[in-house]
Amino acid sequence: MYGSLTEDDILLRAELDVLAAAHPSRFSVHHVLNTPPGKEWTGGAGFVTEEVIAARLPAPGPGVAVLRCGPPAMNEAMGAHLAALGHDEQSLFMF
Repeated sequence: MYGSLTEDDILLRAELDVLAAAHPSRFSVHHVLNTPPGKEWTGGAGFVTEEVIAARLPAPGPGVAVLRCGPPAMNEAMGAHLAALGHDEQSLFMF
């Protein structure tokens, strides 16, 4: 899951798309934009919420790790959402 303000703010998009295409059973990307470009946008819109996380990320369990990187407020919100969904501290990594 990759949250950005606009489509132009997505870093390394081409590289991530190549990885997702090469390893579809192991890697996928779901972009969530605060300001989607229009009706043609097929990703998420708004904020990355607990509901979006539950729908898109694997449920907590053995072998599941969640890596997150972003500004402090986003990391704090994501940490709270992930904890509420049952992810334990050992499975969460912040950069």
